[in-house]
Amino acid sequence: MLDQQRQRSSVQNQANAFLARVVIITHLCIGVCAGGALIFHEQFSAVMAEVIWYLLSIGLIVGMCNFLQWCRITLGLWFLAGAIAAFIFIAFLPPPPASSMPQPPLSLKLMPFWLSTLALGYVAAGIVLMLSSRIERATARGFTLWEVPREW
Repeated sequence: MLDQQRQRSSVQNQANAFLARVVIITHLCIGVCAGGALIFHEQFSAVMAEVIWYLLSIGLIVGMCNFLQWCRITLGLWFLAGAIAAFIFIAFLPPPPASSMPQPPLSLKLMPFWLSTLALGYVAAGIVLMLSSRIERATARGFTLWEVPREW
């Protein structure tokens, strides 16, 4: 019992949990921003697909915080699948409409740039989730997304 308490409070375990928190909180922030940008591009079917992908990833995050290693691997694969879907979406994106047609609030010319950058970030995050031993140890011990102040 005392050994488990010592391991949970060690500095190394806190650093491992910090890395996992950074990856997950970044995903939570970027995912919401991506959905908002797709709304301003008026790509509503892509918004629905992104919202479903995002909500399923939240379920995997909860499992990862509750000591489930398979959720970490699945979340990494889920990030890679999202990146592949984004690249496919960019490849089949129709050209911007002619100037006589009404334009969406956010120009479609910007979408390939920000969406490909986002997809590359998710490729990196997926690889880190699957291969990082620090995140693996954090998941094995369990962690929270934010530290709750302790009263002594």
